[in-house]
Amino acid sequence: MRLINDKVMPPWALFCFTDFKHAEPSIRTPSEVAIIGDGFVLLAPEPIEGGYTGLLLAEYAYSGQVCSGTYLDKEITIKLPEFQDYVLAKEGVELDEMQPPVPVLQSD
Repeated sequence: MRLINDKVMPPWALFCFTDFKHAEPSIRTPSEVAIIGDGFVLLAPEPIEGGYTGLLLAEYAYSGQVCSGTYLDKEITIKLPEFQDYVLAKEGVELDEMQPPVPVLQSD
């Protein structure tokens, strides 16, 4: 509800509004309650080894894709799982955080 109240929930993700409409808005900031990126929202993210887990809402166009999002005011890159539905709403999804490539220094 915090994301809806603050108008940061993507319009395509409002299909789940009826499931949450009776919940109290969180007192935490939107960047604490979700990882929000193009085509996905990970609600109640919990850090795990190598990534995050939580309730994933995602659009089919982003199925299996590497996507960027914002969490705790920093940009992270994750890999979404593959799925076939138009939209996905699944709890307990584990997302791998993709680390940026380490530049290789050339020695002469």
